[in-house]
Amino acid sequence: MKALYFLTGLLMAAGIFSCAEDKGNYDYATLNTITIKGMADEYIIDQNDTLWVDTLRLDFALEENAKVGYEWVIRAQDGKAEVISTAKNCGGRIIQAPGSYSQSYLCVTDLTNDLKYYYPFRLTVNTPYKIGLYILSEMADGTARLSMQRRDKENAPLINNLFELCNPDLGTLGKKPVQLAYCDGMYVSTTGLLVFCQEGDKKISLLNSESLLLERYWNESSIENYSGPFEPVLYNCDMGGTVLDREGRVFTFNYSSNKTLYAPVKLENTRFSWIVGGGSLASSLNYAYDEESQQFVMLENTKNALQFDQLKLIDTLDTKGQTFRAFTSNSEQVLYPVLYDPSTGVEHYYELNCGVEYAPDWSDYWYVYIHKEKVARQAVMEESSVCLLSDMDYWYVSKGNHIVRYFFSATSNVEEWTPELEGKVTALMFDYEQERIFVAAYDGTKSYIHEFSAADANQELAEPLEVEGRVVSMCVAGKWDWIY
Repeated sequence: MKALYFLTGLLMAAGIFSCAEDKGNYDYATLNTITIKGMADEYIIDQNDTLWVDTLRLDFALEENAKVGYEWVIRAQDGKAEVISTAKNCGGRIIQAPGSYSQSYLCVTDLTNDLKYYYPFRLTVNTPYKIGLYILSEMADGTARLSMQRRDKENAPLINNLFELCNPDLGTLGKKPVQLAYCDGMYVSTTGLLVFCQEGDKKISLLNSESLLLERYWNESSIENYSGPFEPVLYNCDMGGTVLDREGRVFTFNYSSNKTLYAPVKLENTRFSWIVGGGSLASSLNYAYDEESQQFVMLENTKNALQFDQLKLIDTLDTKGQTFRAFTSNSEQVLYPVLYDPSTGVEHYYELNCGVEYAPDWSDYWYVYIHKEKVARQAVMEESSVCLLSDMDYWYVSKGNHIVRYFFSATSNVEEWTPELEGKVTALMFDYEQERIFVAAYDGTKSYIHEFSAADANQELAEPLEVEGRVVSMCVAGKWDWIY
């Protein structure tokens, strides 16, 4: 058992009276000392959970009902301390960043004489942010709001205002949010959550994956060798990532450190509406669609590995008169952009892929390009539709307040897949195994996130989550190892 007693005033009194004449008349008073029992040496908890301790017992040398006070203190290595509870049974919420707080303690004060008794303990705070569903929504005033539901705990609540909760002194995220992306270290050297907004100082925010502390943010002033406007609309995470802005220009991250954002090289008479990494060549090639030439192109870096400075038209595809409509990919990262021809009302579904083949003895290799039109059919999508493509070759497409589904062919029937939802569908996402689909519907005030079985939309797998504002993007942290 550990108990530290700091009896303030006694030593001072002894020092003062040691020099006085000893009369030999003593009147000793026995202290009502307190022994702290029932405490553990270490408590382990997840950030934002409540530390419950109801096993505390106090043993008094004399009076059992002495009046005492309690302070449960979490103390960091830098000495910063915070009282989380003043009750006998601790019930304080732990907002401290993940880590070890070995200098934490309980202080019990005897209020009759102000003597303090301490019991030290270690608090280990684990991260709750490694496995979960992240949600980015736009509030009525345009402010971005980050929410999250853990997926490694059953019946975990939805946590709102995550940025403000984890960064209480840094204000809010930007305004006009457009995208959320989780980088897990496979594509970039820095693992974290990226939030993209079109207005405010924090147009791109990188949040630490374990603590959600703001590690860095970017805006016009933090782009290397650049001056001018910057409104991101689309992010692609391959090899550090590319950012497409509203004016159709491509900005690139330094994939070695993921810290520097580079200005685009000026490519004359181009305005890209879509860009994504080219599979195995993501570091040196990106596919894009140029609205000026109305052609798919390959962007390559020939002088600087961090900037695309050369454009190659994919002239084997006839895309004249077509404009970009939507994009998705399958689990093998084959790209499927969809273009729309307003003069005919036809949607054109394309397949773009670049892979590598090796000689039998691995002594040589070569690139293999697949650029083809797979399907042309009367338009199903609307201008604001969001879509998914399953590995079973089914398209899931939003149309107003519901989802339709059809097979990847020119003649397949379009089935009404979900019932009508609370409002307009604004976001779709598969889970890791494509076993369920998350559908966000916005009624003008709130969004409702439904979980449907990918095999049967009549099977809703959980009660809808209610989120304030309009959901604009969703993503996952960690693998989707669902427990319910």
